[in-house]
Amino acid sequence: MTDADSTVATISAGCACNPAWPALAVTRDDGSTEPVHAADTPGPLALLYYAHCTRCGLRYLGPFRLPPRTTVTAPHRACVQGCTGPTPGWARHHTAANRATGGEPGAVR
Repeated sequence: MTDADSTVATISAGCACNPAWPALAVTRDDGSTEPVHAADTPGPLALLYYAHCTRCGLRYLGPFRLPPRTTVTAPHRACVQGCTGPTPGWARHHTAANRATGGEPGAVR
């Protein structure tokens, strides 16, 4: 048996849930919880907090990491407005019509 095998056996023997370690989480100092995943190497969060099973609450002794981010990056607001609609606010004062009205669109002087 290798060291990795003994670590896996020790980790899986601790949780009484079926299957073992169904979901892991970290409880932060403010009481909020963050879901985490078991990993081959510990992530930065593992240096500050302990992970635990979300069902039985037992402390997880193995390495864990935050799940990968799945954010959708939206185009910059100025690009969206400039390309598909009205000119962005920072560019309005550069047009001749807006200079005549003091930078307020629709204002009459």
